[in-house]
Amino acid sequence: MSTTVDAPELLIRLDMLKMRYADAYSVATGIISLANIVKLVGIGLGILIAGVSITTNNGYDYAGCVAGVLTAAGGYMIGVVFGAGGQMMLATIDTAVNTSTLLSLDQKAEILGIRA
Repeated sequence: MSTTVDAPELLIRLDMLKMRYADAYSVATGIISLANIVKLVGIGLGILIAGVSITTNNGYDYAGCVAGVLTAAGGYMIGVVFGAGGQMMLATIDTAVNTSTLLSLDQKAEILGIRA
């Protein structure tokens, strides 16, 4: 029993592999984009809380400012954690592409986006 694959079928399989890697890269960059949005929302919410507390002048100015700073810092830290997850996913995909025995060097360079 032979396990050889004819050329058209091999090209179809390689295209499917490229699409799988492209989908994985899309998910990872989506996670990184979401992390950036979380950071911006956290900072914006912190600024809003601090700004409202300063303009109201009801005796809680410092407490409101501290709450705003803590909110901004917390939102930023959560975004950093999400972003790190996305970056680790990108690194894992890069490793998978680079060590794939199914792809030629030119195909690997194309998938990784480092064509000369």
